[in-house]
Amino acid sequence: MSPKAKSVAIAIGLASLSGVLVGYGQLGPLSPSEGRPSLAAWAICAVLPLLLTLVATVISKDWIVRLALLVEFTWFLRITFDTLRLSRIV
Repeated sequence: MSPKAKSVAIAIGLASLSGVLVGYGQLGPLSPSEGRPSLAAWAICAVLPLLLTLVATVISKDWIVRLALLVEFTWFLRITFDTLRLSRIV
């Protein structure tokens, strides 16, 4: 496997893990029905996926994958801000 293909595979794996973490956070610890989220829940379900997506963007060597990861990053950022607003933190 070429280095470019390896970087894309790793980046897609990190992005997939980010998606799973965001989805889990929205269904569980970050949902308003659970009360005010703890700092650990924010760190694991909101901040970590953003960081993983940024790392995946840096690692990837293909421009189309970088573009898709930047779109995913902005989507996760919007979800995080909406959740912060919904929890009346911002």
